[in-house]
Amino acid sequence: MREILQDIVRDDKRAGTIINGLRAMLQQQETPYADIDLAQCIDEVLELLHSELIRHGVEGARRRLEANLPVRANKTQIQQVILNLTINALEGHERATGRRTQTADPGDTR
Repeated sequence: MREILQDIVRDDKRAGTIINGLRAMLQQQETPYADIDLAQCIDEVLELLHSELIRHGVEGARRRLEANLPVRANKTQIQQVILNLTINALEGHERATGRRTQTADPGDTR
């Protein structure tokens, strides 16, 4: 139970960071750039999407990119792009295969 709660807190903090970055971008604040590890960004997004990946029947998602790949970028923006691409890929695969994921309401047939 403790491990589950720690995962929830970690995911909440990560989501908060992404939301704050998006707010700053929407308010047209200066974009902070830094040297970041692109591979680590991808890993963090995959962790954040873990439940969504499982819901779509994807197990063991992993990146195929060298670790310690430094780039100068805004980490929040990069993670948002990776998140969007991953979600789009999941939805596209679902449409292409005709397979529907389980909804919160089993009687919902939308």
